[in-house]
Amino acid sequence: QVFDSILMRLTDRHHIPHRFFSQFPLTIRTMAEMLKAKFEDWHPRSAENLSLDDHLDKMSSIGKKGGNLYCNPVVTGVSGILIWGFVIWACVAKEDMAEDTAVAQTWVTDVWNWLYMVSQNIWILALFWLLFNHYDMKLGKDDEEAEFSDLTYFAMLFSCGVATGLWYYSAEAM
Repeated sequence: QVFDSILMRLTDRHHIPHRFFSQFPLTIRTMAEMLKAKFEDWHPRSAENLSLDDHLDKMSSIGKKGGNLYCNPVVTGVSGILIWGFVIWACVAKEDMAEDTAVAQTWVTDVWNWLYMVSQNIWILALFWLLFNHYDMKLGKDDEEAEFSDLTYFAMLFSCGVATGLWYYSAEAM
């Protein structure tokens, strides 16, 4: 029902004849049923006795390992359809796409902001753990003297981070 209402909205808004989509929902439903049947028993299995090459041989893939084209057709196909669907939607219904993505962005910001804040705090804790557990680590050979002091090295890294932000938010925008 949701798919049918989206098609009706699309055809009414852009004056596309309804007969254009007469077979389209049936095709999508048939493809969805085929994918559901293929992946019904899709739980992880133990692969302790399989090598990496044996595991890759059992996967659904196109091409040769180590060749120019080696991909999983399901992942590649689904992601290609989603990306091209979004691009076509953006070209056909610019105003609707702008409104809908603005609503989606607001929802993501309102609902998932806590996850972003928690993940950044975890990164800071992980960096402090690295700092205090591996403070005496030296970049270079053991018998060489450090070229820069800790304060100079920190200043260089800090200026790189600031310069990246300045470039992105000022010079890049011009």
